[in-house]
Amino acid sequence: VGEAAAQASYRTIDNFYISAISADGNAAAGPLTFNFEAARWSADLPDTVVGLGRDTWTTLGRWAGKVDISADGNRISSSVATDDSLMTFGLWEKGVGWTLSMPPLAPGGQIFDSAYGSGWGLSGDGQVGTGMYWTTQGNGQACLWTAASGITVLDSPSQSRPNGIDFDGNVVTGWSYTPGYTQRTATVWVDGELTLLTTGPGEGYNVSSDGNTVLGEFFDESTGLVTACIWTNTGDSWIQNV
Repeated sequence: VGEAAAQASYRTIDNFYISAISADGNAAAGPLTFNFEAARWSADLPDTVVGLGRDTWTTLGRWAGKVDISADGNRISSSVATDDSLMTFGLWEKGVGWTLSMPPLAPGGQIFDSAYGSGWGLSGDGQVGTGMYWTTQGNGQACLWTAASGITVLDSPSQSRPNGIDFDGNVVTGWSYTPGYTQRTATVWVDGELTLLTTGPGEGYNVSSDGNTVLGEFFDESTGLVTACIWTNTGDSWIQNV
């Protein structure tokens, strides 16, 4: 850093791995390695177990969601297991505790599947969570959650899942299945409206804080390889940069 060589340092944190870190680097969050219960680590609250999970990864594998953290480090989103063993999206706030987001009925009145929801991301300001819920038809549906409005469904022609969200929660990226395609298609939602970023297999993984850049991957038919790329919002369209 600068003209002087910076001295890197590290600290071992037992019991869990980090899946997200606050903007200032002073707080981290992730699942405990032995049961994937959510945890937060910081200097003021070291090794704090904050989750309600019960081995959700073993039960649901890659559908179990991920732990995310707000920019200030004071809020965490995660999948949590409720008392009746159903799973939902939860928001933990320092000094407050947990708020569970998903009701027992999906938007539209359908009854949720036995594993009825999971959390996949949290906006930088900590106000908007993104995740997915399951319908009785066995389809995953991307959605947003806020304390004020509850669940908002993200536009999707079929199954979908979010992976990343910007600072204020207006831009979400992930994947969706589209009729006519047999693979996941990289997708971005801006104010809930869907745009497909690829015409073939691909997936969006994260969004920049301002919402104008999406990081992901796509299948490059010219090389036969899965290729990392970013998509940039020009105001009129999303431009792919390999």
